[in-house]
Amino acid sequence: MRLLRTLLLSLLLLCALSQDGYTMTATNEPQYMKIPTSYWTELTSELKTQESELITLQNQLARLKKPSQNLLDELSEAKSLLVKSQTELQSAKADLMQLSKDKEELQTSLQKLKESINKERRVQNRRLWQNRVWCVLIGCGIGYAASK
Repeated sequence: MRLLRTLLLSLLLLCALSQDGYTMTATNEPQYMKIPTSYWTELTSELKTQESELITLQNQLARLKKPSQNLLDELSEAKSLLVKSQTELQSAKADLMQLSKDKEELQTSLQKLKESINKERRVQNRRLWQNRVWCVLIGCGIGYAASK
């Protein structure tokens, strides 16, 4: 019973501490932040726009007879930056999806915990009333026996 109480208390404490956006405070752990969906959509559309501009510039550069090495280097650098940005955005999406799953699991766990706590509270209240009734009955019995 004490183990169950300790477990429930530690789970509640963990839930209470993680209410502020699921941030982690360890320096080697990733930190999460909340962003609006509109900002996420804006980022993805901006990356798609940049990708289409890069493809257009690449086609224009390919049409030149002898493009300079500087332009080719800038094009390859822009490509690598775009790929890196897209990779980071996909990674962030995967992290958000995992966080969403973890949040749902936590929500179901919290719901089960609430139900367990309410059930335990009802059981304890019932036992308390039973003990009170028995005390009154035993007290009445002792009083009746003492009066004779």
